[in-house]
Amino acid sequence: MPQAIFPGNAIVATGSTQGSVRFNTTHMNAGIGLGLGTGGTVASSVDTYIKESAITAPTINVGSTFRWSLVMSKTAAGTATTTFSVHAGTLGDITDNVVVNFTLAAQTNVADTGWCEIMVTIGNLIAGSYNVQASLFFTHNLAATGLTNVQAQVSNSSVTRVLTPPLIFGISCNPGASAVWTFQQTVALGLNL
Repeated sequence: MPQAIFPGNAIVATGSTQGSVRFNTTHMNAGIGLGLGTGGTVASSVDTYIKESAITAPTINVGSTFRWSLVMSKTAAGTATTTFSVHAGTLGDITDNVVVNFTLAAQTNVADTGWCEIMVTIGNLIAGSYNVQASLFFTHNLAATGLTNVQAQVSNSSVTRVLTPPLIFGISCNPGASAVWTFQQTVALGLNL
């Protein structure tokens, strides 16, 4: 999937304790699946790398931020919990190291459409490992059925990871047993790389 590269000179706010950082390059990757057998990733009962989510990071800086917006639908099958994983490695697939996992509330056997935002920000480098702050926002059309049994879910995670660029950051989804999720639109954005 081709990526657009934009030279930039904007200020990115990174929180009240970090101040702001200047970014030099923005990487953007977008994919649209029309549900016609081409484009769009289908995750069916196993951990599946969303190919449109890949962001190549030639460098990593304090304040590097990776953001993914995903629009998906599910069939009426599947009642397991779903896990989204952020990967970083050199292959751009599920064998790359997992940076962080997010597990959603259990789904139900009702067809549904939803939207997910995942954001990862790289913090200070301490003793060879980066502090990583990650968050997930997930919502869907149905109040208590379908993609999850709650209307909206917000999760936060702080981890430390060894990250040696160049790396490919991306998302995988494991919808659980019997579930079939189709990602109709994926936008991936890397800042301050």
